[in-house]
Parts: sequence; C-alpha cells; structure tokens
Amino acid sequence: MRIGPSEFHEPIGRAGVANVHGTRHVEPLAFLTDFGLAKSIATGSKLTRTGVALGTPSYMSPEQACGEASALTPATDVWSLGVVLYEMLAGRPPWRSDTAAGVVGKVLLEDPPPLASVGPPPPAPVERVVIACLGKRAAGRYPDAAALRLDFARLLRGERPRTRPPRRPGLRALAAAAALGTGLAFAVGLGRGTRVVPGSLAGDQATSESEARAQRARAIRSSDPLQAEELLAGALSMEPARHDWRLERGLLLWALGRSDRALAEWSRVPDGAPEATRARLFSGLEAMFRLEGTAARARLQVLESHPGPEGCVARGALAAIGGDWPAARASLADLAGWEAALLRAYVETQGPTRDAAAAVREYTTALDQGIAFAWALTNRALALRRLGDDAAALADFDAAIRLVPDHTEARNGRGNLRAVREDFGGALEDYDVAIRSAPDSFRPLHNRARLHSDRGDLRAALADLDEAVQLGPEESKVWQARGDTRRRAGDLRGALEDYDVAIRLAPDEIPLLTGRAAIRRDAGDPAGSLEDCERVLRLRPDDPRGLMDRGLSHQLLGDLDAALQDFEASLRLRPDYAEALTNRGTIRVLRADLSGAIADFDRSLRLLPGNAETLGNRGEAKRRLGDLAGARADLEGAIRMRPENPLPHANRGLLCRHLGEWREAAVSFREFLRLAPGHPEAARIERYLRDVEEKARAER
Repeated sequence: MRIGPSEFHEPIGRAGVANVHGTRHVEPLAFLTDFGLAKSIATGSKLTRTGVALGTPSYMSPEQACGEASALTPATDVWSLGVVLYEMLAGRPPWRSDTAAGVVGKVLLEDPPPLASVGPPPPAPVERVVIACLGKRAAGRYPDAAALRLDFARLLRGERPRTRPPRRPGLRALAAAAALGTGLAFAVGLGRGTRVVPGSLAGDQATSESEARAQRARAIRSSDPLQAEELLAGALSMEPARHDWRLERGLLLWALGRSDRALAEWSRVPDGAPEATRARLFSGLEAMFRLEGTAARARLQVLESHPGPEGCVARGALAAIGGDWPAARASLADLAGWEAALLRAYVETQGPTRDAAAAVREYTTALDQGIAFAWALTNRALALRRLGDDAAALADFDAAIRLVPDHTEARNGRGNLRAVREDFGGALEDYDVAIRSAPDSFRPLHNRARLHSDRGDLRAALADLDEAVQLGPEESKVWQARGDTRRRAGDLRGALEDYDVAIRLAPDEIPLLTGRAAIRRDAGDPAGSLEDCERVLRLRPDDPRGLMDRGLSHQLLGDLDAALQDFEASLRLRPDYAEALTNRGTIRVLRADLSGAIADFDRSLRLLPGNAETLGNRGEAKRRLGDLAGARADLEGAIRMRPENPLPHANRGLLCRHLGEWREAAVSFREFLRLAPGHPEAARIERYLRDVEEKARAER
C-alpha cells in the first residue's frame, strides 16, 4: 500500500538516521504478513474470517474466487502480489466493497481502475507491469514470480518491460462471473475449499468450474496431456453439451494411444453440432494412420464434398488411401493446420518418393502446432533413423514412451535402435514391454528373436520365432527368419521347409529365392539351387547377386566354365563385389591359376577385411604355390575368425602333413571330421589322418 513516512513505526533493532535538523527520520519499510490474517491498518477492517473464507477476497485471484483448487498455479500468487503492488502505489486495493461477495464480484467482473484515477500516476512502464499481474485469466499474467522479477530488472535498467496487457475474459466467463458476484458465499472444509451457492446460481457455478478446468487443460495439454485429458473429463461431466471440449478430449486420448476411447468420444458429437465435421474427420484420420484403409475410407467419404478445409483434408486423405499420390499432394499443398501437415508427412513416408527429410519437416510442423501424439513422435523417429540421425530418433522414441509407456511401435523402434547401439539389455527390455502390450502381434517377437540370434542364443531365438509364426502365419518374413535361424543351427531340412512356406506366400521375393538357393547348396542339392537362381534372373536379369549365386550352383555341378562366366558377369556389373572376387579366385585355384587367384583374394580382403572364408582360400592357394609361411598365417587366421568352418582345418592339416608335423596334422584332420563328418572329402581326410597318426606313433 502507499503509506507516508509518518505512518511507519521504527522497526526494532534498526536505528533511524539523523537529518540536518537534528530530528530522526524513519526510512520507509514494507512489512509482509500472512495474507490469511491481513487487515487494513488504516481502517482496521478485517475481511478475512477464519474458518469461513477461502482467503482475503481483495487478494484472491478469479480462479480462487471460483473455488477451483486444480486451477491454482504460480500465476495465482502473481495475482495476489499484483494486488499488493497496486495498493502500494495507490494507497488502496484495486477492488473495494462493503461485503466480501461484492469484492469477489468486482474481482471477477471489473478491470482495476487506472492508477492515475486514484492517486499520483506512476511511470507508464511500472503501471504496465502491475496491471499485467492482474489479468483475469491465469494465462494472461506472468507465469511465475521469476518472470515478474525479470521485467522489474528491465525497468531498473531503463528498458521497456516485455509484458503485454492482459486480455479481457470472454462472454461466457463474464456471464458466469456476474452471477457469482451477486451473491457468493464461502466456506472452508477440512483440507479443501467448498463453495456454498444459492440454488439459483448452482448452474452458473458449475459452468465457471468447468470453464476453469477446460482452461487449465488447454494450458497444459502439451506438457501433461494425461492430466489435461482428466481435466476435460471432469469438465464434460459438468457440461456434457460442450462438444468443443469433447473434440479436444478425443484428440488427447488419441495422442495417449487410447484410440478406442477417442473414437467413442467423437461419436458422441451429434451430427447437428458445429464440431461434428471435425469429429468425423478425426475419426477417419485415426483409422488412416493405423493403416486401416477400409475403415478410414468409410469415415472420410461423408466429408468428400464438404466445401471447407475439412473437405480438402478428407479428399487428400482419400487420394492417399487409394494410392493417388499426385492428387493427395495437390489437395494438401496449400492447407494450413496440423491435420494437413500430418497427412503430408504420411504421403512422404508411404508414397513412392519416401522422402524422409520432408516427412521430418511435416511431422515437426504438425507436432509444433497440434498435440504431442505418441504415434507421430514414433513416425518422426523412424524417419530420422532413415536419415541417420539416431540421437534425435532416440529422443523422439523416449518422448513417445513417456507419453505412452507401453506404446508397441515406439518400444519396437527404440529396441531396434538400442540393439544397433549394442545396448542389448535396453533393447531386450523394450521388446519385452512391446510383447506384453501387444501379445497378439508377431513383430516384437520377431525383433527379440533377431536380438537373441545376433547374440548367439539360437534356442531362445527359435522359441520366439515358433510363437511368431503362430501369430503371423501369413507373414513371409517370419518364416524366412525362422528358416535362417534353423540354417544357422544346422537344421537344413527345417530351414528348407520354412523357406518353402515363405515362397508360397511371396513367390517373387528375390531375397527368399536367393536364401533358399543357398540352403539347397548347403544341403547338397545344386540342381534345386540352380533352379532358384534361374527364377531370380528371370525376375531381374542384371542382378549381380543372382549371377554370383548361379555361378556357385554351376561350380557344385562341376561346370567350371559356366561358373567362371557368371562370376565375371557379376563383377562387370559390380566391380567391388568382394564375394564374387572370392568365388572367382576359388575357380582360379581349381584351374591352377594360383597367382590370379591370390590377386582376387587380396582384392576381396581389401574390400572385406574380416572374411574368414576368403582368408582360408588364400591360405590354400599359397600352400599350393609353395608359400608355406604365408599359407600357415592365413589358415590359422581363418581358424581364429571362424573356428566352426571345417575347410581351413583340413587345409592346415595338409600343410602340417607336408611339413612333417604329424601331431599337428592329426589335430587339424580330427577337427575337420568332427565339424563335417558327411563332407565329400571326409573319406580322403580319414586316410590322411590314419597315415599321420601312424607316423606320429613311429616318431615316439
């Protein structure tokens, strides 16, 4: 309040300062007391009534006056501080009346009188700051005392404050406030405030409370969508006819992954309501983004002829569902709003261009303008991964999971990213949550199986894949994954069975045909392997992998000329194909072109340094060429890289036999026979083993 020096008492423990006349001058001080016990020093009136009022009405914000405890924020305290500042400048509070109810009515309805009308005017920037504390809506005030302090610091530096004048409340709020101001009484219960309102005012009271909840929900919908949804649910329980709130609540439920409840909320908006068009649009978009094309089409077709922007969005969505990407782009090109941005992102991710950068831009626009949808964050994360920005993708996955902890797609995506980063424990945790949240989905099981397989736990991988093929029997990639895992486990028959099913489901999938060709070669069926390779080359005649695979099949059938032609054709199409170089080098070894073979192996190892098979083949070529030291280094290096590969053991045994190292030769031959008892060369190696064992005994 504004008080002259004579109205201050000298504080205890503080001496006055003597002036030139020898009298004592007391420096003005402000005393802060508990507002719950505040009273006017000048008049002695006490508006606070302990046990009756919620607080001192002159210092109570509109949300306090409405009794809405859930709407109280730091901005509520800013209001009370603004009243104190006003009173210090004017010498009186902004609103005065003979009764508490009268004060509350003025707080709700009237703007504070200009300071110039009640006393000497302060500098305009100072008044601007004080009035900014007294906005009727909390969102129009300083959010907290720290923000107010920053503007005061600007004033002291001679700068303009950054605040804007508060907006006046809308008509609905004014109407509710007018009713409250005419006869509001207060009561305090144990631990919470309750309002006692005359019967004629009960409806307006409910309106005010529901409005406060809705305002609070709008303020926090980005930072806390879960609480915002709960606030709107409470508001709707008081005013079920507020379809704008119902529309908003449905969006929040959609953002939180509760699509069924969102659809139910939108379905309650009657056809004649102004919000009906958007409710139908949101229902269609929800189905579309779940890739439920039939349901989305049925919901959106009713809006196809709508003249407004909703019709443009619906037409763009229907074109995208039908695969007419140019029409979709044309319908959405110039549309503003988060809905159009989400659809443009959909076109970029699902359409033929697959422009991940454009998708990220559109998802960012939509998320900045609308609500933080967990599924949109997940989709942006997937696009960021395609761009190689794994750090930003991880941040989006984390944000989606904070919103919806059991979000299946976000957990799957983050699990895949964690696996790539070798955070195997984190990846396994994500896959486990995804499996629990979507027990009928094969995808998280498929992903967890891949993690188990990469870590060498083939038994756990097969257990997951056994369940995955039951859940997704029409998914060729699940059968393919189990076939690959069975092949690694040595179950070639089971691997072939799985690949046969996968190829029946997707007859023209080239990776499936090349995979079965490789299994058939391993199983000793080069003719069947050649048949698969021919099918690949009919589908894609210039496929380097198909040509190389056919060359391997020709080699197994003994047609070295045809094999060499295929390997060289593959290398003409792809000169840096390390595997084709290794295979051509193998043919050159068989044709005694050892120098050419070693040149191919050298080049292949420069392209793919860790290839144990190539290293072992080069060791055998060096052995035949007489470079015994180089041969030993290569063969032993290949064994260290892949001890389960039998051929380097056999070739090392031959090298040791040539050098007269009988015991070492015997060890290598035994390991070969243990690893490949049915190999075509097994009988010859057994003869060599008996020979070196006999010579080793003779040495002893």
